Amino acid sequence: TTAIGLSVLVFSSRESSLANHPLEYAVFPVVIWAGLRFGHSGAALVNSTISRIAIYGTLRGMGPFGATPVTQDSIVALQIYAGLTAVSGLVLGAAVADRRRSELLRQTDHALTTILSEERDLKHATPRIIQTVCETLEWEVGILWQTDEATQTLNYVDSWYQNPRLAEFIADSRTRQFRSGIGLPGRVLAARYPAWIDDVAVDTNFPRTAVATKLGLHGGFAFPLLVGSRVLGVIESFTSSPRPIDRSLLSLMDAAGSQIGQFIERRHAEQRVAEREALYSGFL
Repeated sequence: TTAIGLSVLVFSSRESSLANHPLEYAVFPVVIWAGLRFGHSGAALVNSTISRIAIYGTLRGMGPFGATPVTQDSIVALQIYAGLTAVSGLVLGAAVADRRRSELLRQTDHALTTILSEERDLKHATPRIIQTVCETLEWEVGILWQTDEATQTLNYVDSWYQNPRLAEFIADSRTRQFRSGIGLPGRVLAARYPAWIDDVAVDTNFPRTAVATKLGLHGGFAFPLLVGSRVLGVIESFTSSPRPIDRSLLSLMDAAGSQIGQFIERRHAEQRVAEREALYSGFL
């Protein structure tokens, strides 16, 4: 609203005295605030609004760049003005977005490390891990798959979702078993490396496309839970908007997957030791 008011004030006047008072740059604090507060989206919206008003006023001979008839110089000045406002807002928006993404990655790493140090059994640890990954990184649904090493297939284990309507996607996933290379979990099992899908609705290797499209799910990523070269399982997450690949996130989750895999392997080893001790005690 402030940007609109200032722009209308500046670009609706025919006073030549504006040339000596560059009031058009009074909108810069608003552009900077939008970039710092809302990142790319806020800066883009404010810049678009300002540019439209500036163009409209200039073409009608109003504002600091207005002339009757419109001259090449006034158009060049308008372009410089629009470029300066856009660059100012978008550069700040990019800086804020990068800082926020880095903070989210740090929070996720810290939260996962805390869970792995606190929990003593898989039953309580796995739901917290899935929920932490989704909530901290702002994904709406997460699913844990466990590897059947004999058949090299993935079976549903647990899940978390934010919106009750996504229960249908979970119900569909429960009925499925993914072979190596098939679907998002299967391609992670085959590659032993995280995978990313910008939009599952158009991906050619996503067997759950129909239900995902129906529920409005688009972006997805998954990472393996590794012990050495063995994939113990896969965690996948989805969101309702297409997302371009985030390699920083994939690198973080690749490392986190190894930590979680080692945690699972330790707990399995502890469980086997406890079972042997219980069996041995039964003979005494």
